[in-house]
Amino acid sequence: MPELGTLNRRQIASLGGLAPHPRQSGNSDKYRFVWGGRQEVKSVLFMAALSASRFHKTLRVFYQRLLARGKLKLVALTAVMRKLLIICNALLREQAVQDAAAGTQTGPGIAGQNEASKASKPLSPPAAGVKPHSREAGRQRRRA
Repeated sequence: MPELGTLNRRQIASLGGLAPHPRQSGNSDKYRFVWGGRQEVKSVLFMAALSASRFHKTLRVFYQRLLARGKLKLVALTAVMRKLLIICNALLREQAVQDAAAGTQTGPGIAGQNEASKASKPLSPPAAGVKPHSREAGRQRRRA
């Protein structure tokens, strides 16, 4: 997500598809649910939240506290996903502030990846008849 570090916590949660959307109309106040957002981000955060809810000391306590309050496991796991996304956003925002104060700039891209490593391996185009974002296209890119 290129927007990480530039938006506030509510905006980044909504963009990631982890913001609660209320269903209210008149006197009716139904259950809030999360929907939308970027599916790739949600998939990665789900697996990270599974691991964090078991092994990260702070997030494990947070997860267990939600379960003790009677929340469903998936609801508690979604809360951990949101917290992970917010933590990443805050870390990148603080890094940008520190970079600005030091007069340096970290460019977009993967951390630890310099210009030489970006240019060393160009992406190969997908084979004819294969959708560009399909599983088969990914396999062909890895083989190349």
